[in-house]
Amino acid sequence: EHYTNYGTVMLIGAGIGLTPCASILCALTKYRWKKNHSPELVHFYWVVRQNELDAFQWLIHMLTELSFDLKKSKLNKQIDRSYYCEIHIYVTGCDKNPVPVPKLY
Repeated sequence: EHYTNYGTVMLIGAGIGLTPCASILCALTKYRWKKNHSPELVHFYWVVRQNELDAFQWLIHMLTELSFDLKKSKLNKQIDRSYYCEIHIYVTGCDKNPVPVPKLY
């Protein structure tokens, strides 16, 4: 609620707590930073169990879109380069016998 009072903010979300984090990230990257409002730096930490990743595809897509839009807005000078969002994802409870993932290239 008071994240706008600080220059640097750390958001930590897991489970149902991701909804308010997603709302804050959207507000910052789509609206507040375009009007030069605080905070300038955001560190987002998401903790998720491996078997819950499928249920959070919406968040993965949203983070990808926000990251792309932020980069585009900086290049178009809609958002100052001093604004920065760092995303950390911690996957826990991984299977002991993971399924191999094919390489993307």
